Amino acid sequence: MSQGDQEPWLDVLNRKHECGPALSDYLSLEVSHEGRSVHVRIPDNLNDPDRLEILATMGAGPLLTLIGHHTMKGDQPYERGILMVARADAEGTFVVHVWHELYPWALQYLGLKENLVEE
Repeated sequence: MSQGDQEPWLDVLNRKHECGPALSDYLSLEVSHEGRSVHVRIPDNLNDPDRLEILATMGAGPLLTLIGHHTMKGDQPYERGILMVARADAEGTFVVHVWHELYPWALQYLGLKENLVEE
């Protein structure tokens, strides 16, 4: 069955989540957005941060939304999508203020990754 023949698949964020001061330092990365390089600061709470792949960016005014794919290696490999929303500071650096984990399958249904869901 092709994706078009199926009911829409939805990754739902339930009421259980946290909001408060960052519990880790931030790390900096350069991201391509609309053909230019932008500076983004993200929470440094990833094991294997070099395994974060930014798949899409969308911007409006001072806001930048990023969708990423992250994998961890080791005894218990782990794969997930990450949705981030950042706001530009006075120097033009985007600082992430919203960070939500996505099921990796959401990336497939958004057309950003292939072959994550068994047919």
